[in-house]
Amino acid sequence: MSDEHMITGETRDSFTDCSTVLWFSEEMIKKLRKNSHKAHWSTVDCDYLFGRFLEEVEELKKAREGELPINIIRECADAGNFLMMIADNVKNGKG
Repeated sequence: MSDEHMITGETRDSFTDCSTVLWFSEEMIKKLRKNSHKAHWSTVDCDYLFGRFLEEVEELKKAREGELPINIIRECADAGNFLMMIADNVKNGKG
């Protein structure tokens, strides 16, 4: 699906968008807390984080083939966290 398809679709409500982003960020935080025993992402380079992101995308693909919705959501949060980590490292000059 192209971005054009998304653009020409139904008009979105910005309040709903924000509510969804807040909900998803809460899911991401749950995953970060679960993994808080691991080293902070600022200690690794973006190539490593990108590789881990790709692994999470593969896990998400597999989860979509029959997993419960909560497991799919958790895999989405994992993938989102790795993108956030990359963005944070880049923001802090470690990209």
